[in-house]
Amino acid sequence: MTIHTRCIVMAARLFWLPALLMFAACGTEVVRHEMRLTIRDSTNRLGAPPWHVEAGGSGNYPAGYASPESPFRESFTEIDGSRERLLTARSSTQQIVLRIPALGRGVWHGIVLVSDDGTCEGYARYSESGPPQADAETLFLRGTAKPNPNGNGWSFDLRTEIPAAPTPELIAAKLVRRLARVVPRQGTCSFGGGMEGYPTVPLEPDAKVVVLVNGDTKHQALTRSWMEALLRAGGCGVVDHTRIAAALQQQLERNPKSLAVLNQVSQASGATMVLMEDQKTGMAQLIEIATAKVPIMWPTRD
Repeated sequence: MTIHTRCIVMAARLFWLPALLMFAACGTEVVRHEMRLTIRDSTNRLGAPPWHVEAGGSGNYPAGYASPESPFRESFTEIDGSRERLLTARSSTQQIVLRIPALGRGVWHGIVLVSDDGTCEGYARYSESGPPQADAETLFLRGTAKPNPNGNGWSFDLRTEIPAAPTPELIAAKLVRRLARVVPRQGTCSFGGGMEGYPTVPLEPDAKVVVLVNGDTKHQALTRSWMEALLRAGGCGVVDHTRIAAALQQQLERNPKSLAVLNQVSQASGATMVLMEDQKTGMAQLIEIATAKVPIMWPTRD
């Protein structure tokens, strides 16, 4: 080994030594777990197998496939056992993250509790982004855990049942409940407000909006409820749609840019704006009554 090479090696050792000492001082270690996950899909929600699955923890989600006859099998590592978190490599509480693209683009955030006899159970809640809501869809996890023979963590053997797809009514109810918890800023009015992925449109602070939906009774009830919730979450005043006669609504549907018809809507309800959605076209538009201008139009279908 030349003098130049020795100097490089010594410098590298000096560089890594403080990092290693700090890593050890924090009480952390790389933990290796193994995962076996059996998936049962009695309602055929996932479609034809094999199903793409990712499972892991702390941002490490190895990918694989599962089917009724073949469970998902993978190993994953994580940094664990920090003194601040009071965890060990085989903590009785283990966080597990699942991704199942057939169920959506989001992530299932899970917690599994391991008992002294090796049995374990837990759950995973779904979230498109950020921490899951309390009313989020849930997967229940049950099975066993034993010391990983190929590492210092757990070897999990879990199973889960895929629940039936939530109904449109359940989805709409959750959206409305979530929006009801939003406290709008005083003196503001905006449609969307950055909530639920809808575009945000600043409106006049004293705007009064009537929501009209064209379609079957079920569609009207579901769509109007979350449109009105979006407006209230943005601090806007919502006008009772029943003040507008059915005949007047039909005129507006045929010619939504007619100032004469819009003025009749304003006189009947006191509204300054109309938010309309059509089930057939899947389009929604926000209309200013005084000018017949449309600040925004967008498709409500995915």
